[in-house]
Amino acid sequence: MKKRITLNSSLEKNTTESIFVVNIFIAISYAVFGFISDLLTIQASDATVIWPSAGVALAGCLIWGRGVWPGIFFGAFIINVWIGFDLSSVKTLQNSIILASTISLGAVLQALIGHFLVIKLSAHSQLFQTSKEVCRLLCLGGAVSCTISPSIGVSSLVFAEIIPVEQYFTNWLVWWLGDAIGVIIFTPITLSFFARPRTVWESKKYSVALPLFVVMVIIISVFAYASIQEHKQQTLVIKNYTSNLFNNFNTKIDNHQESLHTLASFFEQSENVTRTKFQEFTKRILKQQSDIQAFAWIQYIEHSEKQLFEQQIIKEGFVGFKIFDKQTPLISASQHKKYAVIRYIEPFEKNKAALGLNILSDKNVAETLLKSIKTKDIAITSGIELVQDNSKGLAFIIYCPVYKKNYLLSGKGNQSEALSGFVASVIYVSDLVDATLTKLDKQKTIFQLYDQTISNHPQLLYSTHSEVSLNKKTSYQQELLIADRRWVIYSSAEHIYPVQGRLTWLVLLGGLTFATMFSGFLLILSGRSSFIKQTVKKKTKDLEQLNYVLQRTNQALATTNNKLQNSEYQFRKLVQTQSAIVWRYDLLLGKFTFVSDEAESLLGYSNEQWFKKGFWINHVHPDDRQQALAYTLSAARSYQKYDF
Repeated sequence: MKKRITLNSSLEKNTTESIFVVNIFIAISYAVFGFISDLLTIQASDATVIWPSAGVALAGCLIWGRGVWPGIFFGAFIINVWIGFDLSSVKTLQNSIILASTISLGAVLQALIGHFLVIKLSAHSQLFQTSKEVCRLLCLGGAVSCTISPSIGVSSLVFAEIIPVEQYFTNWLVWWLGDAIGVIIFTPITLSFFARPRTVWESKKYSVALPLFVVMVIIISVFAYASIQEHKQQTLVIKNYTSNLFNNFNTKIDNHQESLHTLASFFEQSENVTRTKFQEFTKRILKQQSDIQAFAWIQYIEHSEKQLFEQQIIKEGFVGFKIFDKQTPLISASQHKKYAVIRYIEPFEKNKAALGLNILSDKNVAETLLKSIKTKDIAITSGIELVQDNSKGLAFIIYCPVYKKNYLLSGKGNQSEALSGFVASVIYVSDLVDATLTKLDKQKTIFQLYDQTISNHPQLLYSTHSEVSLNKKTSYQQELLIADRRWVIYSSAEHIYPVQGRLTWLVLLGGLTFATMFSGFLLILSGRSSFIKQTVKKKTKDLEQLNYVLQRTNQALATTNNKLQNSEYQFRKLVQTQSAIVWRYDLLLGKFTFVSDEAESLLGYSNEQWFKKGFWINHVHPDDRQQALAYTLSAARSYQKYDF
């Protein structure tokens, strides 16, 4: 059975103290890389191009095992607290802690599941040297496991109403891309510096870690450049778009003021304006300007005229009519020196609750009327709630003084005595915005209207997105001076492009693709190089061992040869001293291979003659040759002595 090669063999017998130190290291590394990544966030798109902490977390699990999860959790918690902690209240503090903990838990689960997928499908090795091992690391540890943290994180943000549900997919995709690129680049980098055995990973500091770091810098630079360029283009489009909205809004306000001036002139030039005439005149204007809630004629009367005034209105068919104050609509108005009473109001049915209202009972309105009298021109209230209907939010009222005809012609006399009353245009802010912005505009644009007449106490009159705090630095604003009021419109269409535009998406996807291919290429190339080095080293060692064996064998053969030569010398020396013929015959070759020198002395044949093939058999008598040869061969094969 093959032994599994792991990255953390040196920690298999780790002490509790070592695990604690590793967790602290992981937590600090996760938080630091997260902080750096947050600093590199492109403000134009509010997106993180790369999240190195995800790669550090997975590498930590691969190197030191699942026991590093507390370090991952606390590191993620620290950076999430740094990015989005809200201390404004106890409730927001609790929500911030819960949200940060949930997102941190997602980071832990992502690292553990990535570790499980990579380790589970690894047959015998975790050194990531072969194509299959590298693909498992990048695909399962990167693309697949990196779906965990975005799913938990973005879902938590949507549930906490920090981001709208409509932007779920775009935020999820950016989160996934950042984590995936972080794993693909920073997991190999971290492994190069800390994985075991160091003989395998040490060389990858330069062959893998350094090139991947350069690629990371290139991806961030290209993404930043693309985002800045695209943001410039978007800014120009948004600026033109919001400028048109400002102009339309300003035109609407001017039209309303012009209509009110026309109505005031109608009263000043007429001897007597009846309710019917008022209705007919205002009907045409209301048809053209549907955002106006009501036109009203407010008559200015003394206290001595109050009873007569009420009787006149009752005679017109309004049984039970009475002048009332805003604070006490069910009872007759308390005694005042003067009253400014709504006598006519159109359209009547939806505004009849305001008939008979003494508008001087509202301090805000009373101050506005005094300004109108003083300037002899239009004056506008701040945002107020109407007595007829406050469900539509704040409204504002434009007042224009109406003077008696004689006073206008002569210009002489007491201004207060010459004042007949006021014409008023009642407008809900929401109706005005609806008439200015289309439904599509309100979906695309964050539009906020403030009354900043009192600079220290600005009043929010309207906002298209009640939950959005518009950034005044990145929004466009324009000041509208309407009579004595100072309105400021803030508008931003940045969330038309909520995360990125097409160009930055292409850069992100291209960066992910390139990083995956390049990281895989480097790991496979370095793995093959390491494998070749190990193979060469092993073969070299085997050859050295074989060479050593051959050398020892040669030495042994040389020693044996010397001994044989010496033995041969002693044998020859012994034989040559004997007065007998000593010989050696090769049965296969059929000739003598050795004959002592005495053969020539005794028989007269030289050694050269003896060594010729067939010498012996040819010197046997022809009649005995066959028998002698058969007898000799038989004896030799049975290792028996023989003689003739």
